[in-house]
Amino acid sequence: MGTMLLQMAVEIARQLKKEEVWLWVLDTNVKACKLYERMGFVIFDKTRLELPYLKEELKGMWRMVLKL
Repeated sequence: MGTMLLQMAVEIARQLKKEEVWLWVLDTNVKACKLYERMGFVIFDKTRLELPYLKEELKGMWRMVLKL
């Protein structure tokens, strides 16, 4: 289901003549990162969510981009 939704979002971006699609994913979510990479996304940056009360292991985020 997630793959289908992401494919739809990418198709909408193409129809809107967008140049790229960005997403953020938890750096610990290896399964999702692999899925996005198979779809053509590449990691271009690492960031952190600085939210109070969020577990430390959930703060690391990869920013990924798909060039259209």
